[in-house]
Amino acid sequence: MEFGYFVSLKKEGMDNDMGTESRIWSLHGTMETPRRGLPHVLVVGAGMAGLVTARLLKDTGFAVVVLEARDRVGRRIWTDYTFGVPCDLGASWIHGAKNNPLASWCRTIGIELIISPRGSICFYDSGHCRRLLELLWQARRGITHAGIALARSYMAVRMRKLLGHHGDISVEVALRSVLANPRIRPFDKRVLSWLVAMVEAVNGAPADLLNLLEMEPEELRKTNVIPAGGYDELIRDAARGLDIRLNTEVKRIAYGTEGVVAITKKETFSADLAVVAVPLGVLKSGDLQFDPPLSAEKRAAIDRIGFGGRAVLNKIALLFPYRFWPVESEKITTLPVDLEQRGGFEYWVDLESVTGAPILVGFASGSIAAAWDLEAPDEQICQQAHRVLQRMFSSQIPEPQAYRVTRWLSTPFSRGSYSYSAVGSNASDRKCLAEPVAGRLFFTGEATHQTRYATVDGALLAGEREALRIHRRYCCTHEKKESLPWYRASHRWMR
Repeated sequence: MEFGYFVSLKKEGMDNDMGTESRIWSLHGTMETPRRGLPHVLVVGAGMAGLVTARLLKDTGFAVVVLEARDRVGRRIWTDYTFGVPCDLGASWIHGAKNNPLASWCRTIGIELIISPRGSICFYDSGHCRRLLELLWQARRGITHAGIALARSYMAVRMRKLLGHHGDISVEVALRSVLANPRIRPFDKRVLSWLVAMVEAVNGAPADLLNLLEMEPEELRKTNVIPAGGYDELIRDAARGLDIRLNTEVKRIAYGTEGVVAITKKETFSADLAVVAVPLGVLKSGDLQFDPPLSAEKRAAIDRIGFGGRAVLNKIALLFPYRFWPVESEKITTLPVDLEQRGGFEYWVDLESVTGAPILVGFASGSIAAAWDLEAPDEQICQQAHRVLQRMFSSQIPEPQAYRVTRWLSTPFSRGSYSYSAVGSNASDRKCLAEPVAGRLFFTGEATHQTRYATVDGALLAGEREALRIHRRYCCTHEKKESLPWYRASHRWMR
């Protein structure tokens, strides 16, 4: 696969009910012949944003080559088949499916959307289930104190902002006095700690790094769905017909008035333009260098936006010989025993209704997730996850037949799971990151989207944005976006 990866136009009957028109992503409309003589574009990174940018430009008439360091497409989208069924170890859900372009795209190409996880959250301890509302009511005094502390901190920071002063604070700082208060019952603190762990999981970062002003609690209430067959179906569709060079890590991009040159360990690639679609963690690490260096302003924006370091969300997928957990809910959780070790596989999702196999997926978040990622072997992580499930259900539960562990933080081609709003960062940093350089370098990815960062739809929209930017600058302003798959169909369907 070293010299290229070409995605077939035919995939197990996917094209049977769809005409050629639905397969063309031209910005000029599906029936217009692609224009010739347009710039040659290199896209560095074959994640969702990079593939969308490349596919839109290629189908519009640009010459495009995609360079990908991994041995697969998708990057932080990773549908694994180790268990004999598709299981997403990276991005899994379409968040807020009601108004999400990914849902429309699925409808256009015939992918069913499955509402998952179903049911209300169940807390387990020794096989006994308690509902979330019951625990919240029991811990109401501690939660009330926490709510007051958060509101006071939020309003104080807002007031400072209105007066032109700086002074963002983290979620942890806002709650520190409550969690340290000896008059708050230990049980209340366990419930609060669980709530904080959920915030850390959603944002993919420890509470001491999360900007209080940028939190979005509504995310926990949105309807989320899973594409049947996993995200791999969308990645394959986006990659259709592209010239993708796998195992090709770009170490340096030189750019100037004559064009761009991407240097790898084995060869160089020349083009008129380059689209940088690598995760923000790669830019932070300096593994990808630029000649001349990026401006101080852009480098500062890269530094301020949250990604990696001590921040990660990881998963463990466990395949069991049979189902031993109850059927009350697909959202299975427990309260943390040690408040300092919160986020260590207290939250699980039952994927049997999605995959047809007895699979549980557990989540590691917060500081403990980063420590495990960098220091613990897979076997130790699996044992820890199994111990948590034994505490939740019984010491007699079976051993898993197989498991898969993710390490997004220590993986050199990601160096984190997704971007988050760090203390001291704001939307202007993401706008700065997305700005082109010298009319030759363009930047895309979820971290460049000002509102939908940390999501696959944010990556999709960021990819579309850069394709449109390049098209308008080097081709024309005549566009027909309604032919694109995420504009073609209603998404009001799912099971």
